[in-house]
This record gives sequence, structure tokens and C-alpha cells, in this order.
Amino acid sequence: MNDLFEKVQNVAPEAQCTVKGNRIKITTPVKSVVKVAEVVKECGFNHIESVCGTDYPTTNTMEVLYIVGSVEEALKSKVVILGSRIPRDNPVFPTLTNIWPGAYFHEREEYEMLGIRFEGHPRLAKLLLPDDWDDIPPLRKDYHLKKWGTIERVDSGLRIERAVLHNPPPECIPTESDFVKVKTPPFLERFQQALDVPEYDTLGRQLFQWVRKDEQTIAISFGIQHPGSGHMRLVLGVDGDIITEVEPDIGYVHRGKEKMCEYKNYFQNIPLLERPTVHDSSGMLFPYVLAVEDLLDISDKVPERAKYLRIIMAEFNRILNHTYWLAIMGIFTGHSTMFMWPMGDRELIIDAAQRLAGARVTYTYFVPGGVRNDAPDGWADYV
Repeated sequence: MNDLFEKVQNVAPEAQCTVKGNRIKITTPVKSVVKVAEVVKECGFNHIESVCGTDYPTTNTMEVLYIVGSVEEALKSKVVILGSRIPRDNPVFPTLTNIWPGAYFHEREEYEMLGIRFEGHPRLAKLLLPDDWDDIPPLRKDYHLKKWGTIERVDSGLRIERAVLHNPPPECIPTESDFVKVKTPPFLERFQQALDVPEYDTLGRQLFQWVRKDEQTIAISFGIQHPGSGHMRLVLGVDGDIITEVEPDIGYVHRGKEKMCEYKNYFQNIPLLERPTVHDSSGMLFPYVLAVEDLLDISDKVPERAKYLRIIMAEFNRILNHTYWLAIMGIFTGHSTMFMWPMGDRELIIDAAQRLAGARVTYTYFVPGGVRNDAPDGWADYV
């Protein structure tokens, strides 16, 4: 990594490089971020993994972080975090899509959720929010959830079981007066409005305008489809039999969990974060508890036995995913026996997980500092 640090210093002497484990963080002024990004890619970090924006209203700044990995064998275990701070009242950042094309949708998400404008982005437009969103970007700290934002957080001194599993306080449960009654036009009427009325500038209208590059192109709405895990729509630009443009509309299952987490403590977030994929809830929760332990500097205090139990549960979930996939493939091919055999094996693993965690699917088993409970007597023999 010395070669990377040296090259970064050559193009941006003011840049700061720090190393923690396998993570290399490079902080540079925004004016130098493009040059530094080019150096990072030249050094083999060619795969964008995420773009993360954070709002810091107390310092009137925002931070943009590019998390970059590599597909090269020698660098697969390392991650570069390239970041820069920008003023909150004028959040402009140069796009890095010409260096890492995979940043295309990530930058659009940060634009929509935080209002960061990425100069030079090929299409900086709405991606996730509904058509009628007319408020400030929701991940800014001065945007408050209408109901939860009016009360204090649940006392973190509550017992873990209550903090994780208890229902919200009565004052947080919406009543009829909290809802705005809106007369929703029929789908076809709204669809026609989106096409014909200029003032009705919805996401649907924007998508259709984008794919129609010329008069020969026909815009077709394909969807809403359900590809296994969630709804999405594709707006296709078609010239004869050739699809010339595809614009995805993917926000149908976006639930704003990142914002919801701001109103909860670390333990209360656990059941929320393990539910995006119920077939691998442990896999979803594993990186979260590791990150919390890293932030609290307690990684070395996790009991060895708890680490083994975490791995066992994660492996259970991995095998459950494979058996489920194999069984569903059998159904799709009309092979009912191929469905029943993997599902039968899957039940045995689910039973073992239930004996350990007390639940069949979403376990809420991993917690910062270890696991919720030890294995019961005789469990190892059963496994």
C-alpha cells in the first residue's frame, strides 16, 4: 500500500491516508477527489461497492464516501474508502461515474436522499422516492419522521428483551387524524395525466421523456413486475424490435430503514435490519453487529464461544438458502420430487436453528457483544 500512498501524495499533497485493519481511508479536499480516484483505480481498486453520504448539520457540512474494492485476487481482502467534505448549503460533488461506472445509481440515491448534486453525472434524477414526494431530502438530519420525530427515543436503559421486542409507545401509534385523505385517481387516468399534462411532472413522465430520444422511439412501460424479492418497473425505449434504452423504476419496496434506524438504539435496530431477506437474516445482521462492535471498540471482548455460535447460525442460513433455491428450481421445472427432498432437509436445519434461537426464520439472535443466549443442553448432539 506504500505505492498507493505515495501516488496519492503526489497528486494531492493535502490528502490524509489512514489504515485500520483491511480498510484504507483517504480523505482529500473535493478539488482533488477526481485525481485521487484515478490513482486509486490505477492501483487496482476497480470495483465500486457503495457511495455513502452523511449529513453533519452542526458543522454545516456533508461527507461523501466512496467504498471501493477490487476484483483482483491480491486486493480482494482490502477496501479503500475515499472521502471528502462539502458545504451543506451548497452540496456539490464531482461525479466519479467516468472512473467507476458502477457509481451511477449510488450517486443518484445520494442526490435523492441527501440533495448532493454530482456534477457531470449522465442522469441525475429521481430513483427511489414516490412521485408525490415534495419535502426535503429525507436523510438530512432536519427531516423528521412525522410521528416518531415528536418524542424522545425509548430509554436505552430498558432491558434488552423489551427494547428489541416491545411495541412502540401509544403516542407513536398513528391515529386517523394523522393521515391525510387523498382522492387517488384511477391508474389509467393518472397514467394519461403523466403523459399529457406538462404540470404533472411525475417520475413516470420523467422516465418516458428520458427513453424517447427521437420520434422513432416508442416508450413502453414494462411492469410492475415481481422478480422474486420485490416490485420494479422498466420503462423501455423501443425502435422497431430493438430496445434502445432501459430506465428502471425500483423504489416500490424502499421502506426508509436507514431513517428509521436514527430513531432507535443499537439493540432496537436488530429486528429491523434482519428482515430485508428473511431467508438469510443472520447474514444480514452479521455485518451490522460487527460494525457496532468496531465502533464501540469491543470486538476483542466478544466471547470465543459466541463467535462459534454466530458462524454456526450463519452457516445454517447459507445452507437454507441453497436448499430453498434448489427446491424452487424443482417447482419451476415441474419436478415435484426435486422440490420435496430439499424442503425436507431444510426443515431439519430450521428445527436446529429454532432450538438455538427460538424462532424459525428471523432469529434476532446476534447482538453487539455476542449472541442472545447460549446453546441449550443436548443441542450439539441434535445437530
